[in-house]
Amino acid sequence: MSLQKLQARHLKVMDLTLEGKTRGDIAEAVGMTPQNVYLVTNSPLFQQELARRREEREKHHDSDSMLMLEQAKDILANNSARAAEVHVGLLDSTSDRIKQASASAILDRVGLSPQKQEESRAQPITVSVEVFNNLQQALVEVKHDGE
Repeated sequence: MSLQKLQARHLKVMDLTLEGKTRGDIAEAVGMTPQNVYLVTNSPLFQQELARRREEREKHHDSDSMLMLEQAKDILANNSARAAEVHVGLLDSTSDRIKQASASAILDRVGLSPQKQEESRAQPITVSVEVFNNLQQALVEVKHDGE
């Protein structure tokens, strides 16, 4: 059986195929035998149209996905200042845990996470001899004042 033209029933078979229905389900829905559904779905004309429709669906789906992604980005961009304000407001919380979490989140967002701060503290500091002597003298004075 070679299809020369797709009829309304064949298009219904195509719709059901695109929905992922089984050959038996399709046969029952359109009043055909599973063997006839097989013959229809394997004809070159049907396969060409099916491929075209799948491609069309994928393009439409990709366009929808891109639109949704852009909308999500816009929503995030429009609410980023509000989110920052919330984190800053949480710094005044009575809970130390909330303050710490908020401070960490803020520092992380601006590239100064606590881990990075620890790493920067571990870096050696170079000072001149004069500055070193002044620091040493200041420490001696603090020590004597404390005694």
